Amino acid sequence: AKCYAGFDLGLVDPNAFTVMSYEHPSLFDGEEAWIVHDEWSQSGLDDEKIAENIFPLIRQYKIDTIFYDNHAGQTVLDVRKTLEQKPYFMDNIRWIPMSETIEPGVNALRNITRRKALYVDPKCEYLLDNLATYSVLNGKPEAKLHTDSVDSCRYCVRGIQVYGETELTSGDMMVHKELSHAQKLFRTRPQTDDLYDADYGEGGLDG
Repeated sequence: AKCYAGFDLGLVDPNAFTVMSYEHPSLFDGEEAWIVHDEWSQSGLDDEKIAENIFPLIRQYKIDTIFYDNHAGQTVLDVRKTLEQKPYFMDNIRWIPMSETIEPGVNALRNITRRKALYVDPKCEYLLDNLATYSVLNGKPEAKLHTDSVDSCRYCVRGIQVYGETELTSGDMMVHKELSHAQKLFRTRPQTDDLYDADYGEGGLDG
């Protein structure tokens, strides 16, 4: 499948880079699927080290579009300068800032989880942990918890929704009839069902 990336850079929270693809209903047994394939997350790194860590993922998944936090423009520019020195046509990557308000992305991610249309590879443990404790207050993530990995996922989802439909059906999307390496949604844990309970008040995407 054609893969995209969401990129969240944090001063306090860790940096997070999430690799994701989208499967149109016509190509996935009549249902849409949002598939998280891989991730990287770490704090306390300079721009060059960040570039060194995301470079292998960009190369492995042939990523040519990265959706990122608009507030991290200078850091992203510095990371780009390092990547563009790499021998992989890094100057051809589209870097798209996600400058809209938070609510549309939060609502989009909430709708996807409610429909059970999100698949997460079990190796993406940091994202799974973020999702299990992610809570929303007045339409925005609560600041008391790390949200960086979910934020990078949110940028990717909204980026694909806003910029993607024509491009997504351009012919380089493959049909995934089986996801042997992935599991539907999250690991089995008590918090999982809370993500779909609209009346639940303390956690999950509806908290």
